Amino acid sequence: MPSVTFNKNKPHLASLSLEISTEENLMFKLLEKGLPVASSCKGDGVCGKCRITVLEGLENISSETTIEITLKTKNKLKDNERISCQLKVKGAIKIDTNYW
Repeated sequence: MPSVTFNKNKPHLASLSLEISTEENLMFKLLEKGLPVASSCKGDGVCGKCRITVLEGLENISSETTIEITLKTKNKLKDNERISCQLKVKGAIKIDTNYW
């Protein structure tokens, strides 16, 4: 099962790791584990606030959806920034976001 780890520079997340099924949506898994996720659309792929930065393992996440491409363009996101409500994890990744 793929694993998600977090930015080690943030002490409250340094030891946290979670396993996620390849069928699970990353945003909903983070919420299930009690991590706050910024969102005004509750995961409907409208607001783009749930963006994360993929620090390692960009090749281990699903391809960008049409919705995500639109949001990334609108919000001028970098290549390693993804919309968490639109992706699934296929292998080990390390992530961060500015709202943690």
